[in-house]
Amino acid sequence: MKKKTGKKITLASLKNKKTVVYVIVGFLVFGLIFSSLLYFFTPGLLGFGKQGQTNEETIRQLERLVRQYEKDLKKTPDSEDLLKQLGDAYLNLGILYSITSGYENKAEDTFVKALEPYAKVLEKDPDNVDLRVDRAVAAFYGNKFSEAEAEFKKAIETAPEHARAHYNYGVFLYYGQGKTEEAVKEWEKVVELNPAGEEKMVDQAKQMIEKATEAEKEAGSEEETTEENSAVQEE
Repeated sequence: MKKKTGKKITLASLKNKKTVVYVIVGFLVFGLIFSSLLYFFTPGLLGFGKQGQTNEETIRQLERLVRQYEKDLKKTPDSEDLLKQLGDAYLNLGILYSITSGYENKAEDTFVKALEPYAKVLEKDPDNVDLRVDRAVAAFYGNKFSEAEAEFKKAIETAPEHARAHYNYGVFLYYGQGKTEEAVKEWEKVVELNPAGEEKMVDQAKQMIEKATEAEKEAGSEEETTEENSAVQEE
């Protein structure tokens, strides 16, 4: 497969171009529909949401929760639990903003706000790979690509067999960097690891491999057609 390096694609541009495949995210009890890019990215909405609850209602709940965490952290600024919960809340709130009409312009800054509390926890617990992956994802969605790259690499270096790190790094490489070949290798690693209880993630990785491979073939065919047309014009 040829290496393909394309233009960086943001979450918003993917939505606008309708290139996102939507799936039901199983860990969200209130039935929100998320893009496959968000699949396995969120640490969960902290037990939030009720059946039939609207995005706007959940956004308001999360906004209140963020304010409460920030207030509590003024009293206990070194609380790792509170810092992690604040980071999770910002990450989930950013995702909700990004998929809810009228809130999209708040998403990027909200993802960035998740970085600091996550970083403070990682200073004390640098081997927390799950949290490092969440921080990498927040950096990716916040368009902090260098930071995202560094966190993904650190996560995989710390835990080479961490399947979710490989899956998410593949998504970052493919959609954020346009590096098809490298992304496919990450997803192939997920399939190879085949972690117990993560059948959905493994299936998703297989789908992403197939999608990337087909896109590469189509791009190759278009290039050949363009070259043939150019040759005809030159003659």
